[in-house]
Amino acid sequence: MSQLTGDQRKNPFVSHALKVRIAVADNDYHAFFRLRNNCPNHGVHLMDAMLLQMRSVGLKCMMRAYRPSLPVEFLLIELGFMRSAKNRTAKKQGIAWLKGCGCVFAQGNDVIMAKDTVLDEAFLAGTKKSSLI
Repeated sequence: MSQLTGDQRKNPFVSHALKVRIAVADNDYHAFFRLRNNCPNHGVHLMDAMLLQMRSVGLKCMMRAYRPSLPVEFLLIELGFMRSAKNRTAKKQGIAWLKGCGCVFAQGNDVIMAKDTVLDEAFLAGTKKSSLI
């Protein structure tokens, strides 16, 4: 990366890749998913390889930061499951993933009780499979 020229760094694809690298290195899940939503060409498929890791980082961070509760739609948008609140299929998949992680829900799956949730580290690490797979 230090050998990239100024013109190469200005290339939109290279620039995007460098920003993704920084987001992953800094565990910046918010920037990662923002960049994933605006990914040029088919780069989103490369970013999918890091999806589980970044979702795990983001979920752990938000569970500590947003106590005692956290709106599910906000969490699903932040973790890249859906871009807006209108996507019902993505919402169902996201809720299933959150349940697999050990999240405790209230108010009909609209709120996660962060204080009562104990995250399943094996599931977050990808060593424990979901019953949906």
